[in-house]
Amino acid sequence: MSAFDKNHKDILSALITLKNKCFFLEKHVLNNLHILNRNNFTFVYANSIYSHMRDVCDLSIVFMINEEISNITRGQLCESLLSELSADEHLGDTITFNNKALKISPEDFEYSLSDIEKLMSQRINQVVGSHMLDFSISAFSVFEKWLTILYSCFASEFDKKYYDSRLIKVKKILDNYAKAEDQACKDLLIKRALKLQGAYISFPDKFNAILSKISIDSYPRDLHADKKIVEFLRIHRNTVHNGGVHHGADISVEYKGETFSMVSGAPKYNDSWVKSIEFTGELVEIYTSIVTSIGELSPEAYCSFQEDELAILILDRTVQEFRHSNLADGERALLLVDFLKRKFNLSNESATNFIAHLRRVIDNLSPDEEVNLFDLLTCDMSKST
Repeated sequence: MSAFDKNHKDILSALITLKNKCFFLEKHVLNNLHILNRNNFTFVYANSIYSHMRDVCDLSIVFMINEEISNITRGQLCESLLSELSADEHLGDTITFNNKALKISPEDFEYSLSDIEKLMSQRINQVVGSHMLDFSISAFSVFEKWLTILYSCFASEFDKKYYDSRLIKVKKILDNYAKAEDQACKDLLIKRALKLQGAYISFPDKFNAILSKISIDSYPRDLHADKKIVEFLRIHRNTVHNGGVHHGADISVEYKGETFSMVSGAPKYNDSWVKSIEFTGELVEIYTSIVTSIGELSPEAYCSFQEDELAILILDRTVQEFRHSNLADGERALLLVDFLKRKFNLSNESATNFIAHLRRVIDNLSPDEEVNLFDLLTCDMSKST
C-alpha cells in the first residue's frame, strides 16, 4: 500500500502534465528558442508564456512534493521541530505592535503551537485548496501578461479606435445633459458619464481586439467556448480581492463533462482539483491558437529575453576571434573549451559541443562573414552535430 495520498498524487501528476504541455508547445511553436532554453545558458534565456507558466507550475509542484514527503514523517518530526524553534530561541513569546514589544501569555503561546500541529494534521486539505486558488490566479495573470504584450503590437491601431469611440459617447452624454430639463435625467446622465473608462483599456477590450485580428476559419478551436473559458477564469482571478469569494452574477461553464461554477457569496466550485488544473491549462492552448492564427509576428510579440549583456558581448568577441584564428590549432580549441567552462559555467560536454558547432558554422561562412551568435546559441549543445 502506498504511503502517499492518492488525491495529492493526482494533483501533482496534473501539474507536471501541464508543465510538459508547456515544454511541448515551446518546442513546436518557438522552435530554436526552445533549444536555447534547453541549453541552460546562465547568460541568456527566452521568456514566453510557456516558461512563465512552467514557473507557476514549479511553485505548486514543489509544494505538493514537499507536502507528500513531509506527510510520512510529519507525526514524528513536527512536534520536535516546534520544540526546537522555542528551545533554540528562533521563536519567542513576544510580538511587535506599533513599534512596542508585547509579551504573549504562556497559554496563548502554547495555543499557537498546538494550532500549528492541528494545521499539519487536520487542515492540510484546506491549505491545498487555498494553494490551488493561488495557482489559478497566478496562471491567469500569466495569460493576461502575454496577451497584453501581444496587444501592444497592435496598440497604435486599437488605442485610437477606443479613444474615438469613447469620445463620441462623452459628447453625446454632454449634449443630452445640456438639453435635459429635469434633475433626475441629469443625474442619470452623470452616472453614465462616470462609468466611461476614459483612456484606460480593459483586458476584455484588449482580448477582443486581438481576436479581431484572426479569422474564425484559421482558429483551430471553438472560439465561442474559449471566450467563455477566458471570461470565467478572468472573473475568478478577480476574486483575489475578496479572499477567493465571488461577488457578482452567478456564472458557470462546461468543460469536458465538468461544470465549473461561481455563485455570488461563495468561492469557485467543481468536483475535482485535477480537472481544475486541466481547465486552467486551457489558457496555454488558447494563447497558442491565437498566436498561430494571427500569422506573421515579430518575436517581441510572444517572447522577451533575459540577458547578461556583458557576458554576451565577451562571448561574441571570443567567437569572432576564434573564427579568424588557425582552426587547425588544437591547443587553441582546448583553451576555448576551458574558457567556456570557467567563464560561462558550461559543462565539459556542452563546451566541447559548442566548439564542434562553431567549427561547423564557420565552415559554411564566406571569408568576409562573421559568426551569427544567436544561430550558434540555438544549436543543441547536448549533441555535437
